[in-house]
Amino acid sequence: MSGFEANPSTMDSVAGSLRGAAGELNSAPEPPPPPRAGAVSGAIAGILGHLAEQTAILAGGLDSAADAVRASRTEYEANEHWNVEALPKTPGIGRRAE
Repeated sequence: MSGFEANPSTMDSVAGSLRGAAGELNSAPEPPPPPRAGAVSGAIAGILGHLAEQTAILAGGLDSAADAVRASRTEYEANEHWNVEALPKTPGIGRRAE
């Protein structure tokens, strides 16, 4: 036995947290107006634009991670169901100690 175990409710919670974080990043207010910083205004605006782009990339990554966790949960449950139905039952093996 591998010793690995997955808890579907934990996987749901993780996926939900990832999805929630992505949603918060995507719902951030619009970027502020261009700064009035004299000669460096363009540089600051460029940095803010780059930050906005990177935030969108991060939000997309979090959404993708949430999708992967949900897909893993579905696959885990399908395999678990198949194992219960298809594998031979051996008395005493696979039972948890009480």
